[in-house]
Amino acid sequence: MDSYLAHLRRVQCETGARSVVIGGDSNAKCAWWGSPVTDRRGEELRGALEDLGLCLLNRGETPTFDAIRGGVRYSSYVDITAVSSDLFGLVDDWRVREDLTNSDHNGISFTLRTRHINKNHIRQTTRVYFTKKANWVQFREKLGQILNRENLTIDHIKNLLTDSDLDRTISKFNKIIAEACALSIPPVKRRDVVAVPWWSEGLAVLKREVATKKGRIRCAAPVRRQRVVGEYLEAKERYETEVKHAQTRSWVAFCERQDGESVWGGIYRVINRTSKRDEDQPLVVNNIELDARGSARLMAETFYPEDSEEDDSEEHRKVRVQAELFGIETSSDVSDPPFTPLELKLACRRRAGREAPTQPAAAPARAPGTRLASALALPSRSPHPAPSLRGATLTKKEKRRTYGRQRTIKA
Repeated sequence: MDSYLAHLRRVQCETGARSVVIGGDSNAKCAWWGSPVTDRRGEELRGALEDLGLCLLNRGETPTFDAIRGGVRYSSYVDITAVSSDLFGLVDDWRVREDLTNSDHNGISFTLRTRHINKNHIRQTTRVYFTKKANWVQFREKLGQILNRENLTIDHIKNLLTDSDLDRTISKFNKIIAEACALSIPPVKRRDVVAVPWWSEGLAVLKREVATKKGRIRCAAPVRRQRVVGEYLEAKERYETEVKHAQTRSWVAFCERQDGESVWGGIYRVINRTSKRDEDQPLVVNNIELDARGSARLMAETFYPEDSEEDDSEEHRKVRVQAELFGIETSSDVSDPPFTPLELKLACRRRAGREAPTQPAAAPARAPGTRLASALALPSRSPHPAPSLRGATLTKKEKRRTYGRQRTIKA
């Protein structure tokens, strides 16, 4: 692998980094071109492609190697195709052709547009201000005025104690510098031209022809004016017709390239294969990192605070006493209301639906009275006691504005 990668680097040094297309059987596995695993050769090849500035075209959906040997099917994604960045926007319809093969490897086809005018040379820069025309005297003056206004001095910076204070000071200082730059340095003007994907050299020729014939109308003699206007209208109609056809063909080609995977689908697929899920990070309180138990305790106290009696008002204390008395009074079996026959039947139906079938489907059905008697006898044969039901009263405190969504806590 090292000799092949060194040869690729030599070729790029001799021919340049533009208009480069490479492809072949790499015999390397990497998740970036669809392999379920990544080996050493795959890591080396992926790093070499990044160093050479080549863009990978593989989608990782259809295996490029597919063969049956000894009754067992073997498949892999070892055939790759990569192009330089200037050709990446000109490649369309890259796909693995299972119907085009003369060996164990499937064919790969793609379309390279050569007549497309690519004007999407957007400069990737972070420059905001035109520093060659900066007024540095005014910049120093404005910067000093703003620093004094915001009381940001050296003594203030030396007295910073925590990381959060330092972060806030840095953000504040960045805003001060940006404000001083806006007052003393002109901004950079953006002149990036974005070309549409359906534009071509033929349309550019027709557009120039329409502009030429339109200019002839102003210079035409009255005798020839009608003829010149007719030629202009014909050229304009021909140009508009070709534009519509180009837009339609571009849209049809775009729809044919859609294979059920969204724009971010490929990126998410690679991330799921290559990355691992990070563990839950511990919480930090007052610049002190808590352990797992402390983090869980802090979350429990934050989302489920204790019902403290210290903040109770007089009315709330009375309600709390009444609720406790109500719980004591209703704890005996004498005060509980008896179950009605309808409630017992509904409980039997729900219980019968949850139990696992112990009899065949052809077993005769029992009478409703027998089923009811059997259900009533089940608690006495159960080794676990039935949970007791208790009443509870929810009261609203004066200091709490909202309770959000309430959930039932089961005993």
